[in-house]
Amino acid sequence: MVTAVVIPVILMAAGVAIDLTKTVLAKAELQDASDAAVLAAAAALANDGKSIEEARTIAQELFALQMSGASSLVKEGDETLVDAAPVINITETVTGNTGRSYTVEIDASYSVKYNILTRQLLGHNSGTLETSSIAESGTADSKSAFSMYFVLDKSGSMGEETKSTTSYPC
Repeated sequence: MVTAVVIPVILMAAGVAIDLTKTVLAKAELQDASDAAVLAAAAALANDGKSIEEARTIAQELFALQMSGASSLVKEGDETLVDAAPVINITETVTGNTGRSYTVEIDASYSVKYNILTRQLLGHNSGTLETSSIAESGTADSKSAFSMYFVLDKSGSMGEETKSTTSYPC
């Protein structure tokens, strides 16, 4: 009697655990692709002198390339991970005499398909994930020999206290 009640509960919990893992993995892959695409477009505008349309193409191609390598667990037989092409907005602002400032923003979404056990429990066939990435770059009136890229990781992994270090001789 107890087994008849416990087994369906365990199966549903397993289904939810699998879908939760798949959702977290899909969100990370979608965010990674968005971040890489905005950084590439922003760098192309500021460092390579590309036009806005060329930078948009670079972002689209890099995003598609990043998503084509998504894990098979997330894709679940889909040809692509994203539902539609990402929305890419690039704005240009004039600074000084010849300087330019660029803001590149990408918004992407994906519907994660749930397995039958999660569908039975939650009553939904899928859930929608959305990501947004923004990068800013620019050119100055005079070129300097110093160039630096800075990426801020807000995922929580950077908040951990670490006491160990590894150094290698040159």
